Amino acid sequence: MPKTFAKDWYFLVSTSSQIANITAIADAVEQNNSRQFFASTSSKEDLAAIHAKKYTRTTMFYHTTTDNYPEAAWLGAAASAAVGSITWKFKTLKGTTPLDIDTTELNEIHDLGANTYVTKAGDDVTSEGKTVSGEYIDIIHAQDYLVFSIQYAIQKLLNRSPKVRYDNTGIAQLEAEVRTVLKRADLNGMIAHDENGLALFSTHFKSRSDVDPADREKREYNDGSFQFEQAGAIHTAAIKGTIVL
Repeated sequence: MPKTFAKDWYFLVSTSSQIANITAIADAVEQNNSRQFFASTSSKEDLAAIHAKKYTRTTMFYHTTTDNYPEAAWLGAAASAAVGSITWKFKTLKGTTPLDIDTTELNEIHDLGANTYVTKAGDDVTSEGKTVSGEYIDIIHAQDYLVFSIQYAIQKLLNRSPKVRYDNTGIAQLEAEVRTVLKRADLNGMIAHDENGLALFSTHFKSRSDVDPADREKREYNDGSFQFEQAGAIHTAAIKGTIVL
């Protein structure tokens, strides 16, 4: 399994619903900390054992029928969308029948760190969009996207340039690559906007004169940073009103 992390893939689905296989794969994915794993089960006992692991990069799908791989249908419905452009809740799945369950059982499934498939407002949709730990799938995806995209953009800059000078001009080139990635993330809907409609992100790159001379001697630049506010998504809404007789 570890060698496969050098390959070009991000989402992983297992053909096995056996808990031993699920946890073995999940342990490897969690340790690598760069991919996401989806699995399904019809056992709430297994869900409880998996939930105790508090996996952040493993997503469980509960359904009474798993031989049609509802988690794969979920990936088919959502995984190809631009990163940051969707939430994984409210997705309609092909080939998956919604469960006929009440709110108590739905909450039980969610409390076990799993997602399922139900009917809401006449539409068949996924009930949540969370990993086992309770983190949102799209948040993990967005973070991984930014890490990879910035690493890739900086490496491409270094590859195509005769050299990136260790002065303020070269540092500005590094910063420009980071800002380009952040602007793309904003276009995908990943970054929140302020009341004026401006994207809430910033970058800070120290000038040459502020960099540790030892880093300059080693040709290492370690003083660039960025921050942004994630847009997130609205999953529930409580609307108050007054009716006047």
